[in-house]
Amino acid sequence: MIPLIKTNEELTQTFRETLDNLFDKQGFDPSVFARKYLAEMLTSFSRSESSAFKKIFQSITLLRYSLSAPLSYYHSPENNRQNLRDLGDCCLMLTGIFHDFISRNGQGQVKYHYMVGSSSYASISQTLTNFDRQRLYLELAEEFEGFSETIRQLSVPELKKRNIMDIYNLFEQTKDPFYLSVLQEQLVEQGQYLVNLNQF
Repeated sequence: MIPLIKTNEELTQTFRETLDNLFDKQGFDPSVFARKYLAEMLTSFSRSESSAFKKIFQSITLLRYSLSAPLSYYHSPENNRQNLRDLGDCCLMLTGIFHDFISRNGQGQVKYHYMVGSSSYASISQTLTNFDRQRLYLELAEEFEGFSETIRQLSVPELKKRNIMDIYNLFEQTKDPFYLSVLQEQLVEQGQYLVNLNQF
């Protein structure tokens, strides 16, 4: 039985360990600051009472239905830096956790979210004087797509519970390499091997 995680600290530590394992698997070596930031961000979004959790739904509306509104909306004079951070975080979560939802309108939408999120973090970096914090947001901006892909990997254990043909059908529908990699892992884990990966 999985023990109930009661505190933010425990949940953040769990995310940190999970992310570290995923980074190792991907051969991706982000800074300690970025690892900490992502773990704390995931904890924030996982709490239903979190204001950040509500903002993701606001961002879905802004980013899906108004391509010109997001940056102008978040560039409001009051609390500009926090607004940009919220936008960057939401884009990271949308492209990671809700990737399939975003990609329904085409990969152009995914790339648009990458661009908005990366630009938001980059804008924050330009306003900071503390070197470590400046480097953190610059790293989040430059490696945005990689971080998004890592967050997306969090869904793999749940995805693997599905029938292999379900995963194959998802790949056939989307042609997304993500599903191909999950399918390959499933086949290997079950003692089956792809004779020719190009058959997919």
